[in-house]
Amino acid sequence: MSSAALTLRPAELQDAEEIFRWRNDPVTRAQSFHREAIAWPEHVRWFEKTLQRQDRILLIGLANGQSLGVVRFDINQPEEAEININLAPESRGQGYGAELIAAGSRRLFELAPSVRRICARIKPDNHASLRAFAKAGYLPFAESEYKTLMLHTSAPQPTGRRAIVRQIMQFAGANLVVQAARFLKNFFLARMLGPSLFGLWN
Repeated sequence: MSSAALTLRPAELQDAEEIFRWRNDPVTRAQSFHREAIAWPEHVRWFEKTLQRQDRILLIGLANGQSLGVVRFDINQPEEAEININLAPESRGQGYGAELIAAGSRRLFELAPSVRRICARIKPDNHASLRAFAKAGYLPFAESEYKTLMLHTSAPQPTGRRAIVRQIMQFAGANLVVQAARFLKNFFLARMLGPSLFGLWN
């Protein structure tokens, strides 16, 4: 577990080389939606544009004065942002992931008051990231080829057992909504198509 206090600062041009190394780490590429290695000229162009964009926030996490990872927020809608995180290989397995996510999310809500929610899209087999986001207070929202987790600014940010309880409650609530929707669908179909078809009415 991490022991040093984590701090944040905006990314700067001199961070380009270190972030390039993190982005091309084999574990990072394996868990990315685009798994191809990134060429240096491509990375430099992306990084320079990222620092200039008004709808993107890039923050460096530090502990004991050493950079340990980067968190990126893309403000795709006035009230919603998407988060991406990349830990330095040497910082993994120490609990910094959840801390960086939580601290970065708090900072985003301060820097962009219009943002009310943050979503994270994660591969279903990326169990380390799923655990880190859950520990930081993110809750399941949707699932397709990736899992989407959501954090709302007005909601408390539970960690550990409280986060797990919240997830269970959300899944239970979603299940009740699905059952109610199926009942209403069958009810109105019966009314429209006739009682004899469904055998519901005398």
